[in-house]
Amino acid sequence: MRVAADESAVRYSRHTLILAILGLLGCLAFYQSVFAKRWPLWTAIPVVAAVGWVVQQRHRCHLRSVQLGNLIEYYEKGAARLIHKWGSLDGGDSFLEEEHFYSKDLDLFGRGSLYQLLCSARTQVARETLARWMKAPAELKEIQARQQAISELRPRRDLPESVAAAGALQVSDFRPEFFNAWIAYSSSSFPTWARVLAFLLAVGVIVPPVLYWSGFLSSQTFWVALSVLLFTEAIFACIFRGRVKSILESLGTLSIELPTMRELLQIMEREQFSSAKLKMLSDRLAQGGPTASGRIGRLANLCRLAEQREKEWFAYLSYSLLWGTQFAMAIDRWRRLHGAKCSNGWQPSGSSKH
Repeated sequence: MRVAADESAVRYSRHTLILAILGLLGCLAFYQSVFAKRWPLWTAIPVVAAVGWVVQQRHRCHLRSVQLGNLIEYYEKGAARLIHKWGSLDGGDSFLEEEHFYSKDLDLFGRGSLYQLLCSARTQVARETLARWMKAPAELKEIQARQQAISELRPRRDLPESVAAAGALQVSDFRPEFFNAWIAYSSSSFPTWARVLAFLLAVGVIVPPVLYWSGFLSSQTFWVALSVLLFTEAIFACIFRGRVKSILESLGTLSIELPTMRELLQIMEREQFSSAKLKMLSDRLAQGGPTASGRIGRLANLCRLAEQREKEWFAYLSYSLLWGTQFAMAIDRWRRLHGAKCSNGWQPSGSSKH
């Protein structure tokens, strides 16, 4: 597994080098076709296509490296439990309650605790669920339902690996109550005309440079048109600045754990279960139109794209495209369309510690 991880890292570096070379070729083609006008505009198309293919392959190598890294960490921690190497394991100290009537006596949390032996959860929601199970007794019916679920999962050795490989390499401290509070937050919605106008203004800024490079606009007309569009965008952005800033700042750590949650939901959605507890969880995820993983995945993508405006190479271009404004509107629309459904299903029913 480590050999495969090293090979994936080498391929990733190779694709990065190829991407840099293609970037230089793209700059050359852009200069020769747009400014020097020695090459036709279509000469940039093969370079762009090659860049797209290399970016895709590079992304796949990255995902593979992350998955292998997750699996390596999963098995290393499993081995650490067997040899009582507690230093690399989460002790669940944040769940320890000083006044709890048996957690200290039974060593539920802390170094060498039952929590360290059991917990391989990938999300904060799952860690809190396991801690809650350990600190509170369950009714007989609930205990039997959990035991049935465990009996069904025990022979499925593929599932732990799928769960371990899901999402980002690091675990986060994302809190489910933060997500529920974010969902419940109410603000005045953006009018429909604003979303349409934001998109048209962003497209409009792209048109003058294309017409100028194609020879349809003179230099003076180009700068006048571009200045008018940018000035209009500035006024538009100022009108909605308060609401946009509030939404973008409210994201916080929201995007950290959403990709992991999406992959875990996908695993649950594609599996077929027979035990009552697992089947109930699967049925809950399948309710109400789009899949739960699809809804969470769309929000994760919107958050990830909104964060691109913070990249130095993209910052100035993002201003001219109203990038933050458009994605703040899209995120707000997602919250109003899907927030209630995701909030109701965010707290797990306790089918597994993952």
